[in-house]
Amino acid sequence: SAILAGTNITLTVTDGNSCEEILDVTAPDCSCPTVNAPISGGDQAECLSDPAQTLTATATVNAEETVDWYAVATGGSIVTPDLTGVGTAIYYAEARNTTTNCVSSTRTAVSLEIYALPTITVSTAAACSADLLTYSVSVDVSSGTVTSTSGTVTANGGNNWTISAILAGTNITLTVTDGNSCEEILDVTAPDCSCPTVNAPISGGDQAEC
Repeated sequence: SAILAGTNITLTVTDGNSCEEILDVTAPDCSCPTVNAPISGGDQAECLSDPAQTLTATATVNAEETVDWYAVATGGSIVTPDLTGVGTAIYYAEARNTTTNCVSSTRTAVSLEIYALPTITVSTAAACSADLLTYSVSVDVSSGTVTSTSGTVTANGGNNWTISAILAGTNITLTVTDGNSCEEILDVTAPDCSCPTVNAPISGGDQAEC
């Protein structure tokens, strides 16, 4: 036993008469059997949450195997396959037999991506219409499309949007949705569109005539 793999040996038997016989033994093939690459648990892409979430790459292998993760397709050192905060990371899963330590000839790539949220800010403050029945407000966004819970939404170009014809006294919620389906909301409080004080007329004087 404990013959180094790949080493051919010669056995000799010697009896009580000092007679000998030899037997040559050829080493068996102890090279690693094929180990299949891990099966990806799927690429992950999500919008940033608050607090920032952590994405972790996953992959599956056979029962007698484990997954080792690397930041490169070949070579490198074992790493923890996760991502926290906005960005992109690609990790590579390698299968390893826990008994023989034989590994898969290839690694499986799994990507993680966390998208930044779009931004929305007021560019022109809410202002009442001349007849005080409605109001309007304008906003700037980083990218995406704006929707509102009330009023008429108009794209002005350059990522600027105006929401008009909002019934006076109605608070609204604006939502901007970008190309990654990430959303950000902005609550807008209705301005005071009640009538200002109107002073009573000043008399031109009492008149009495025949």
